[in-house]
Amino acid sequence: DNQNTVQKYNNIMRRYICLSLLFSTWLNVQAQEVYNAHQLDISFYSSTPVKSFKAWSTSGTSSINPGKQEISFSVDIPSFTFYRLLMQEHFNKKYMKSNRYPRATFKGHLKEPIDLSAEGIHQVTAQGTLTIHGKKQEREISGSITVKDDIVHLKSDFIVLTSDHDILIPLSLQDQISSEIRVQVRGEYAPSDKLVRK
Repeated sequence: DNQNTVQKYNNIMRRYICLSLLFSTWLNVQAQEVYNAHQLDISFYSSTPVKSFKAWSTSGTSSINPGKQEISFSVDIPSFTFYRLLMQEHFNKKYMKSNRYPRATFKGHLKEPIDLSAEGIHQVTAQGTLTIHGKKQEREISGSITVKDDIVHLKSDFIVLTSDHDILIPLSLQDQISSEIRVQVRGEYAPSDKLVRK
């Protein structure tokens, strides 16, 4: 009887250990799952009483690691398109010097814990480093992440000051180009092993 009891106990412990290992492995996979966005929509807008202009790019990339609460963005400066070609040339050569500083990036962490498996609208704040024109700036950027029908969608609107990134606007054009640039970011995310729906 004692031998049977010991054997039953050993069997129960083996099952418990196996279940614990499976559960911990599942938690580890969940924590490490990274959500990616390709062809991120990024646009910026400048408005003054004299002139307004808008530029946009669909070449941005981003990743969110909810387990580590990490978030990052990257976009190539030359990928921005303007309505006028001359304005696009001036933007790259005179203001952004995109041959020297070809990329804008943000890297930081989400201040609020987030579960991307939970449907609904999640208000988030990303704290990190925004790098534009080779100049780094510590920022807190607010946005929202909406989860619906297995699609993760991010939306953020914020202001970038040209002075924060040493982007010089000639005195003769200061009435035409705003020192406050409004930026919009929109993107759909999916786990690394799945295609992003567009």
